[in-house]
Amino acid sequence: MSNLLLAPHSDDESLFASYIILRYKPLVLVVTDAYKHEEKFGESRGIIVRRKETEAAMKILGAEVEFLGIPDNTLYLDNLEVNLEDYPCEGKVFAPAKQGGNKNHDVVSDAAAKVYRDRVVYYSTYSKNDLTPRGKVALIPTPAEEQLKREALFCYKTQTALNPHHFDAVRGKPEYINFQP
Repeated sequence: MSNLLLAPHSDDESLFASYIILRYKPLVLVVTDAYKHEEKFGESRGIIVRRKETEAAMKILGAEVEFLGIPDNTLYLDNLEVNLEDYPCEGKVFAPAKQGGNKNHDVVSDAAAKVYRDRVVYYSTYSKNDLTPRGKVALIPTPAEEQLKREALFCYKTQTALNPHHFDAVRGKPEYINFQP
């Protein structure tokens, strides 16, 4: 494959990397499934529903998506590294920057660095004490890209009801890449 984008959870690819997806057309690989959400909120906000939300969002952004299916409560560096070996990539690999804000985001960042080394381009997510993504290079959206991102974010009804502040923090803002971990 030419480019790959690693998303720790269903919705991260749309929240933090819509413009990357629109511009680089990577295969989007969602690493974890929402076992915690399903246990806490039931099937109406669980694995199958979240996957369908991601599939709908990726249709809007024009990307293919696959799911590793690792339970979000059992993501570890070594099991992710082994799984990523099934996804060789000759091009760019977009991965979340290690920022200390979410344990799963940081595990995906570390695994990408080990498996894909110098092909990794990091994208910013949330840091530990700040919901504002930041990084070295801002991807300023065109009006059309911004509209497509809004449409993709709208697909995540289960998450916008639970975490509206995550979605509010990225609407109308640039995305950031080359953020060094």
